[in-house]
Amino acid sequence: MRAVDIEPLPRSLVPLPEESITGYVLRLAHRLGISSGRVIRRTTLAESNVHGVLSAAASLSTALPPQTAASFAAATRLTASETASLTLAPWRNHYPPVANALRSEAATRPLRDSWLFHATARYCPRCLAGDGSPIQNQHGGPWRKIWRLPIAFLCTEHHMFLQHTCPNCHTAIIDSARGRLIGRFGLVGYHPAQCRVPQRPSERANRSDSPCGWRLDQEPCNPKQMRVPAELLTLQQRLLSRLHPDASAAEARRYFTDLRLVATLISTTWPTARSYIRPELAEASDQHFEMRRQRLGSSTRMLSIIGAPPEDAQVGAGLVEGADRLLAMEDLQDALSPLIEAGRVRADHPGPWVSVFEKADEACSARLRKAAEPLVRTFRRSAGPDRRKAPYFAGGISPEHIPAYLQHDWFQSCFSAFTGLTPKILRRTAAVRLVQMVAGGSLGDAAIFLGVNPSRLQYTRATDVHRWARTQQDPLAFERALRTLAEQIESLPAPIDYQHRRQALSGWSLDPNTWEELNSRLPPTRGPKQPVLDDRKRQAASVYVWAHITQGEHLFAPRPIEESQPEAVQRAWAARRNTTWFQLTRPDGSPHYAALARILSEYAESLASSVDAAGCGADSLATASRRPLLKGSLSDLPSA
Repeated sequence: MRAVDIEPLPRSLVPLPEESITGYVLRLAHRLGISSGRVIRRTTLAESNVHGVLSAAASLSTALPPQTAASFAAATRLTASETASLTLAPWRNHYPPVANALRSEAATRPLRDSWLFHATARYCPRCLAGDGSPIQNQHGGPWRKIWRLPIAFLCTEHHMFLQHTCPNCHTAIIDSARGRLIGRFGLVGYHPAQCRVPQRPSERANRSDSPCGWRLDQEPCNPKQMRVPAELLTLQQRLLSRLHPDASAAEARRYFTDLRLVATLISTTWPTARSYIRPELAEASDQHFEMRRQRLGSSTRMLSIIGAPPEDAQVGAGLVEGADRLLAMEDLQDALSPLIEAGRVRADHPGPWVSVFEKADEACSARLRKAAEPLVRTFRRSAGPDRRKAPYFAGGISPEHIPAYLQHDWFQSCFSAFTGLTPKILRRTAAVRLVQMVAGGSLGDAAIFLGVNPSRLQYTRATDVHRWARTQQDPLAFERALRTLAEQIESLPAPIDYQHRRQALSGWSLDPNTWEELNSRLPPTRGPKQPVLDDRKRQAASVYVWAHITQGEHLFAPRPIEESQPEAVQRAWAARRNTTWFQLTRPDGSPHYAALARILSEYAESLASSVDAAGCGADSLATASRRPLLKGSLSDLPSA
């Protein structure tokens, strides 16, 4: 039906500040002396189906479809702006669950967002009683739309905790709706503040059961009612201020995403974070989570359900305040660590919270991502075609600045204290992890970037490091060392572009003329047995220079000279690779190998300077490596 065809109701009401569409319909029906069902029908919020049953979904309180909104405005004589203000839609850019709900409603299979109560779940008796004006004395005060949000646990006007049950029937008021916009909408003459929960248990209730009828605007006499701490009131005001149109939408989205993630972590690992909850709220939280566990069980799926926010405002207040406190910790990673560890189902299963985090890691703040990623990131071989993990070191370092095999001084300063794994495994894995930290993706992506084949054993050992770190007394020590090294690299005035060096030396080797000149600088060897300086030794020397310049691992160096040999020769050379490498790198090597290593190191330094200065690819590297400057520098080397 078009809006122009809608007949306006005989009387209407001006919406109250922050009023929900549910509360507005209840007040309007009370003023007109008709059932809320007739108001729903007349305003086209719902129509009768073929069986004559009227239905209006609770999702209409989140947002109205354009045609429905126009018809509702025409019937109630409201403006489009007034109509929209009755729904949660104005908060879609600030509070992610609202946007999620709107996307879900448009989807083929809508999903309910647990951080948006499907109907009004809490209330303030004094708000429902009204402000003393004639219209509110007659029809009651507003059912505020903010009460659908779990982040609302206090009434900032009356400085009291919100209620979630009827004092008479002790049933949660949310049960009266059961997924509908208004429960018991056929009632006539019922005050908007009256409890509509059926007197029989909900699972046995039917349309003929009379509702409870208790006036929820009558504040119950409870001498033990907790006074609202000033800090909680300040927190509630701060939370609500983030929903204001003038507040930064991007900052609000990130904050509420962070708050939800950490609150869910607290819920699913309770009581690990009990110390973050003020004592006067912790006992209620103990009872709440214990009852949930008894009711839902302990499976992974049930643990996810436990993460849903509670309807009880005091438990919700403790949960939200605890999450806010934890997010404010100076060392957020240290604060998160025991909770994430407590949430593990078993040693090799990170628990249900990790999947929640991974779905939201691009929407949360960079600070939370940086703190949580090292604790939850899995060691996958590829990132997959649809989704690439975001980097979590928000600094100025680039993956190009990371060598494939950590240079010795970096390793000594950050990782030498670790025991239980060989330095080779640690240096190799630390490099791959650093690239993953600053570039995102999987370990497989990082290994390929560094020129390490993920299918080789050398890469798969990264998983061993992951398991080893988790078994240490301080599981975060390795990750902290990585972060420290990343910050050290970031502080370098001119970090080296190792990726350019790797590309420039791809397929490179010492040419025969340069090799001959380098050999001419070797000191003479006494005796009849002279060193062999053949092509196999030239290949080994090329690998040494390559490893020195790229800070890569000799196992992954290019070997063009070897590859040009017959297959039998290649096998023979390969069998001697490690022996020659050991002789060149051992601290107490023979005079010949010590002198050769010294000459090759000097040559590598000069060649590295040329590669860095040239900023060229492999095609011009051959020219750069034969420049007179390089040969001149060799002639200045002292005799060994």
